Amino acid sequence: MVAVHEGDDAGRRQPPSGDGGTLTIDVDPSMIPLLAATFAEQANLLGTQLRRAFRLLRIGTPWLGDPVSAEAAKRFNEHLADSPLSLINVLMTLHTEYEAHYDALMSAAKHYKVTEETNAALMERGLLQ
Repeated sequence: MVAVHEGDDAGRRQPPSGDGGTLTIDVDPSMIPLLAATFAEQANLLGTQLRRAFRLLRIGTPWLGDPVSAEAAKRFNEHLADSPLSLINVLMTLHTEYEAHYDALMSAAKHYKVTEETNAALMERGLLQ
């Protein structure tokens, strides 16, 4: 979750003690697009490397064709990509998180812009001080 704030005390508050599953960060409204772009860039870089790793690092044919090589290849592929806690699956979860953070930040930026435009219009009409 992203919390937008105004003021000079950015980053000086203690993080909330919550359930441990969701962390909130304070972001100056002007920095939201840059932060979102950073998450998008990292998701793109990680996605590219994950596709490359899956394609190039999996062992298709065991080295010697013997049972020991076959078992070693099977275990290597499990640790690399086949089990739920494999390297590639854990990094895919991180990739998904980067994309989710990007989406949340873009939503916050849109909400902030609409709020600012609404407030400006209300002030112009003298309905908000």
